[in-house]
Amino acid sequence: MQTTLTKYQDSSNVDGDTTSFSELRGKLSQLWQLYTGGQSMSEHITTSSRATEVLEKVAEIGWNNYRSCCEGKVENARQLWRQSESLLIAAAEIDEAGEKMLLGECKRLLAACDHLVEAEEEILRLMDMGCEYYVFAHQNQELVLQVQT
Repeated sequence: MQTTLTKYQDSSNVDGDTTSFSELRGKLSQLWQLYTGGQSMSEHITTSSRATEVLEKVAEIGWNNYRSCCEGKVENARQLWRQSESLLIAAAEIDEAGEKMLLGECKRLLAACDHLVEAEEEILRLMDMGCEYYVFAHQNQELVLQVQT
């Protein structure tokens, strides 16, 4: 995802004054693709097993070895959020037919990115406190990843 985010960022001068409605729609589509990892939204939601993935990786290689990967996922999520915010601002400034729908989709993406950042930060916070805190929250379906927004 890091390479893809960087590639998107290089080509994404989002500026409402110079960017057309269709370009913004294309950029929105690209960001949704980054968010879902190329899966459809329904596949992404039903196959989202990040919580389990964390537990499996920690059991396999230990938290100290897996922590840097989680830090990278937090940074990727924050970059995606920033790009989504820029797109939302550009969409709010454009004056074309259909901009309300585009603006709504941008808001939905930004909310999804909020959830993603919160979930990735929660992994670091709980695992740093101790694996048992993460396991407890996971077993009780209390992780941000397990709560649908």
